[in-house]
Amino acid sequence: MIGFIIGANTALLSNFIIGQGPWVLYQMFGWGLIGIIGGILNPKKESKPNRGVNAFIGFSLGFIYGWILNIWSWILFITPLTFKSFLLYNLSSIYMDLSHALTNAIFLYYFGNHTINILYRYRQRFLIEIHDFSLIENMEKDIHQINYQIKNKTVVKNKKSS
Repeated sequence: MIGFIIGANTALLSNFIIGQGPWVLYQMFGWGLIGIIGGILNPKKESKPNRGVNAFIGFSLGFIYGWILNIWSWILFITPLTFKSFLLYNLSSIYMDLSHALTNAIFLYYFGNHTINILYRYRQRFLIEIHDFSLIENMEKDIHQINYQIKNKTVVKNKKSS
């Protein structure tokens, strides 16, 4: 889920700089979907990424992302909205989708592992782990006690010491 949130927010925030339009929701969905797929395909965050597999996945997702983005322009600019018109519209964008897929594959093959290693180091630097759960349990007890006092209207006001 976090992959979808990061992908969608990246699309939204980058479009504040490069311009908003009717395609932004589809970009957010596409990038979010790519984020989810990335998280699903690497459940063990400690495993070393494979360059060839990353390049193949990037190539495949380049086409999927292109098809997702084709939906908004197909809906707005093409009539009638039939499956045949959708297929023809996607065929007309095959060169653009192919260029996206190829550049994804090339960049992931040559730079993907370096980028993933940078992200792992960043994650390790800012990762917060809680090993002592007694603090959380004490906080939960305090919250339950406060909720009980509020519910039963037995809250005692603290007296100020003079």
